[in-house]
Amino acid sequence: MHYQLCLSTLAISIFTFFLTIFFLIPLSYSQDDENFAQCFDAFSCGDIHNLMFPFSKDDRPQLCHQDGFVLSKCEDPQPIIHIGGNEYRLMYLNHSTFTMSIVRNDLWEQSCLPNPINITINDTFLTYPPTNRHLTLFYNCSNVPQRPIIFPCSPELLSFYADDLSERDTYRDFSNSCGTNIQVQVNQSSFDEVQTERNEYMLEEWRFGFNVVYDFPSIFCERCDNLVENCFNLMNSS
Repeated sequence: MHYQLCLSTLAISIFTFFLTIFFLIPLSYSQDDENFAQCFDAFSCGDIHNLMFPFSKDDRPQLCHQDGFVLSKCEDPQPIIHIGGNEYRLMYLNHSTFTMSIVRNDLWEQSCLPNPINITINDTFLTYPPTNRHLTLFYNCSNVPQRPIIFPCSPELLSFYADDLSERDTYRDFSNSCGTNIQVQVNQSSFDEVQTERNEYMLEEWRFGFNVVYDFPSIFCERCDNLVENCFNLMNSS
């Protein structure tokens, strides 16, 4: 608890520090610098409120758009966030720890996919926290282990999931009898929910949410580099 409090306090201090530096920039640098201040005007998208840079949406100034943080479908409670050419649902955002909970849009309230594929986020500013857990989904299997958690995807064949790495290794021998398998990350609360419920019905409408941490200081400094030549010199001159 003490660690989480310190982390939140540190994150808020970092955020405030960078914002203070930015607003101390003389506006004579360029018109872009002045426009960039608009990127810190708070907005809402779906049920997510108090959003600002690096997040943006279509009606925000183009200068505010940051790859991996552009939102759409704000009329939905959980809007779409576009990361690396893939769509995710943004379920929750923790401003103080720079952490967002997202869900693959193709796995939104469903587990049966016409063409299951693995998707990995490869972004300089995004990392997976160590608290994420793993699920492996095995599809269209002719042979399954004893007492698996099965979810029906076709009338003839069965599909099931293995939770975390140890159980997945136990089921490895069964993967040869399956059409394919994919691995998905889930956050700790979602993983605990799976462990508690362990029934096929929850997988039909379950949301495979996982956490991603975004590096706000690095994102901000990269934008500073583009706007005022060098973020390091900017901080020293403020």
